[in-house]
Amino acid sequence: MRILIAVLLLSLSQVEAQSSSKPRIVPYFDVVDDGPAFFVECQNSKNDKVSSGAPEWPWNDDNIRIDRKPLTQQNGSMGPGLTTQVEPGQFWRGIIAFRQSTNNYYPAVRFEALVRSTRSVTLIPGKHTIAVQCQGVWSDDFDFYVERETKQ
Repeated sequence: MRILIAVLLLSLSQVEAQSSSKPRIVPYFDVVDDGPAFFVECQNSKNDKVSSGAPEWPWNDDNIRIDRKPLTQQNGSMGPGLTTQVEPGQFWRGIIAFRQSTNNYYPAVRFEALVRSTRSVTLIPGKHTIAVQCQGVWSDDFDFYVERETKQ
């Protein structure tokens, strides 16, 4: 009986966590971007369709914080890809990468992402946080680490 109650409570907590309106951030590993990258997922909480390229999604600098400070840089790029409409209740998904070196190659979106945004952001070695805002709601801070060790 205790096991059944524990399983039910665990199931309910997972359903509640999945229905949260907070944006979700998970690590994204690739070899193109030479730096940390993240897969971001946000639910369209509006009653209307919203373009995947709208400024309320976290591909623009106003909706991204690094180390609890607004992202401010000049070398960002979104693409390639076309915009699409995100239906009410559906998910906007995007890939956000912070390159640590110059690279003129911008790969296509993958894994159901609607946009892929790449920025040249120099991060010092150590612990950092990223947070994103979707439709006025901020995610929790997501911790990540940067290392600068090079082969000798």
